[in-house]
Amino acid sequence: MAARKSGDAIEITRAELESSAVTAAVERAKEAAQVPLRREVGAADLTKGFNTGAQVSKTAGLAAAGAILYVIIYEVFFSQSVCYTDECVLQLTGTSTAIGTAVMAFLIAALQGFEEESSEKILRLGGIAVLAGLVGGAITGALGQRIYTDMQDSINPNGFDIVRAGAWALQYLAVGVAVGISFKSIQKTINGILGGAIGGFIGGGIFNIIGNATITSATDTGTIPRLIGFTVVGLLVGGGIGLADAVRKNLWLQIATGGMAGKQFIVYQQNAVLGSSSSADITLIKDPEIAGMHVRLSQKSGGTTFEVLDGASDVLLNGEAARSGKLSDGVLLQVGGTVLQFGEKNVEMPTIA
Repeated sequence: MAARKSGDAIEITRAELESSAVTAAVERAKEAAQVPLRREVGAADLTKGFNTGAQVSKTAGLAAAGAILYVIIYEVFFSQSVCYTDECVLQLTGTSTAIGTAVMAFLIAALQGFEEESSEKILRLGGIAVLAGLVGGAITGALGQRIYTDMQDSINPNGFDIVRAGAWALQYLAVGVAVGISFKSIQKTINGILGGAIGGFIGGGIFNIIGNATITSATDTGTIPRLIGFTVVGLLVGGGIGLADAVRKNLWLQIATGGMAGKQFIVYQQNAVLGSSSSADITLIKDPEIAGMHVRLSQKSGGTTFEVLDGASDVLLNGEAARSGKLSDGVLLQVGGTVLQFGEKNVEMPTIA
């Protein structure tokens, strides 16, 4: 196609405007102006949605690892202890449960730090969970032991033990509370209470069944049955917490492109900050264009909004530059060079009066 110059004007005919060359050039320009939705090498498949199985399996695996560590600690420091009074039993149980709760809570709380490859966040979230777990575990461990002692006549040593189930539901909800406290989130705390209590109830109920099935002889010290039993309990507690997180999630994001492509995070806080700093609620790494504290997400009854923080560059909302706006299910938000896809259930968040 050749344009003809007549005086100061350039003449282009309709036939030339409708030519295949012009049409192809326009289409290329449209593609260049859009957020790329085609998968690049290393990009996540945005059609799969939230991976509940991954959420459950990760928390279950970490809780099981915590249970194994607890059994090792118990066998070394507590298994040979002898008590002759109820007070001694309560003290021993409270101490051992506090340690077990702290270890399990540390690993579950630190999961997000592991995902974000942030050692600072691992230590911060895990450290808070340990302190909360020690206090909560000591209290619920002693209370659970009191329930178990007072209801000894109802204990079922061969089948589902409803007494141990109730006592351990109380003890293991402390794990969920400790994790929720570390995230400073009501939603996460409620999830932890539900998952921890349900997992502890089932695990406590079948603990004797597992022990009877795995004990090898009358002289068996019980170490292997305890290891197997507590590992199953850890799987149930961690799996319960992970399932509660997945089922009750309100807002979540999946990283579509960038160095963290494929990872997913639930947004637990009502006001959450995304950025490259380990102090951000969700840390986005491997992208030098992302500021330490880049964008704030605010969950309210009317939906979720975002606001770019002072000093941070504009974000792209479905390809359009913006510094604030509203998020909805399936929306794409590009922060720096990283594209995030959000999912939302439009469920009202619990609030603090």
